[in-house]
Amino acid sequence: MPNLLYLLPTNFEHEGIRLKVMGQLACLKQHYSLRFIFLNYKRHSSFSSKIWQTLLFEFRSLLAMLTHKNIYIRYNPKAFFINFLCLPLSFFKTIYIEHNMIMDTELAFLNRYKERRLHLITLIYLSLSRCIHLAVSNELKKTLEKNGLKRIIYTQNAYLAPPLHKNFVDWDLINQCLLFKKSVDYMVIFCGSGGEWHGLTEVLDLVKSDKEIGLIVVGPYKKITQERCLFIDKLDSDTLTQVIERCDFAIGTFRWDKIGITEGSPLKSRQFLCHGCPIISNYYDCASDYTNLQPYIIDYRIHGESSLEKAKKASRNKKDLAKDARQYLSWDIYFKQAGLL
Repeated sequence: MPNLLYLLPTNFEHEGIRLKVMGQLACLKQHYSLRFIFLNYKRHSSFSSKIWQTLLFEFRSLLAMLTHKNIYIRYNPKAFFINFLCLPLSFFKTIYIEHNMIMDTELAFLNRYKERRLHLITLIYLSLSRCIHLAVSNELKKTLEKNGLKRIIYTQNAYLAPPLHKNFVDWDLINQCLLFKKSVDYMVIFCGSGGEWHGLTEVLDLVKSDKEIGLIVVGPYKKITQERCLFIDKLDSDTLTQVIERCDFAIGTFRWDKIGITEGSPLKSRQFLCHGCPIISNYYDCASDYTNLQPYIIDYRIHGESSLEKAKKASRNKKDLAKDARQYLSWDIYFKQAGLL
């Protein structure tokens, strides 16, 4: 069995990243002798601890890169030494670099100009290598090509439903959601991290006039007084999965246009689809590439106010959606398109 080194130059604390990476590792372990190295510190660790863990991560990664023939890296411009070593090693090893966002526009929006400059310099440097770059949308692929990268493959994000740990589920919260559901005809979920581009304000405006809909908002948002809305600060994966499966449909990221994105394949929309929730999006979701999934992905830019009615109708086939989504949005397909399987 060939070996593969998977490098994650970020901490493993973020629930979305952890869920995605665990799904990828579960798939790759079936085909490779796998070694996984990640940046091991907590968000609230001391500055000295973060520096030490970063240096330790870079040192372990550099040694491992020398001894593994196949290398898979989640791109991070701040992983300076790893990115530096990619250029010479790419002529002797197979190196895959996964790109997840149009980073230059997002960093500019967040006023992180030093990191944006480092990112653009890193792309110029990597354009001289023979690394294989994986872009999760065609729009991102085109952006990376404009930045000078070559050997770019479009392969959209996938999802693996994690095993359910019933003991970890907050059943009191589930009962609270079920009680909330009794007061409405359709229970809808929206998840965000607080970023302006998630568009909570626009989502609230969309649903407030429809008295059949109750909206669950999950994320670090200030609670807003609005009829038929339930705000939840944070949910672990086990509880969130149970909430999603009890909802009728979901609303995805709504203002990606603020950071220049018109298409994407966010993990959250895959989670919604694979657990039986149709989604309303305000961008082209790459899951629409699959004909069987198209009826469950309602693009607000096209359908406008009628999006809610279309989502209601699509919610009648939740079991069929979950089955089809798990077939088409699997990590096996992602890695086959990337050339790793």
